[in-house]
Amino acid sequence: MNVKRILWYAARLLSAILVGFYLSIMIGGLIEGEGISNDGESIGMTVLTLFGAAAVIYAWIDARRGGWAIVAIGVAFTIFALVTAGQRHWIAVLGGGVPFLLIGLLFLLSHEK
Repeated sequence: MNVKRILWYAARLLSAILVGFYLSIMIGGLIEGEGISNDGESIGMTVLTLFGAAAVIYAWIDARRGGWAIVAIGVAFTIFALVTAGQRHWIAVLGGGVPFLLIGLLFLLSHEK
């Protein structure tokens, strides 16, 4: 198996795990009756999660454009984490933005000719 094929599988597997993780948190909260709060942080996380899921679906169809979309979501998550996190900004960035950035790069590398 060549390296491009490994990157192709890794991008798809890791993106499914990442988006599944974020969506399970969101859906779990809705099932428990918490709903989506009206504060800016909850709305921001919801919007970024939904756009992240859409970007991953798009990346499965078109790895180059979808990879760039996932990188853009990663940058948005990073900025969002830096703005909204309390004292531990870097932990929020590592948990929010960095995984999307790395997965976006995997999609882009798997598409390179």
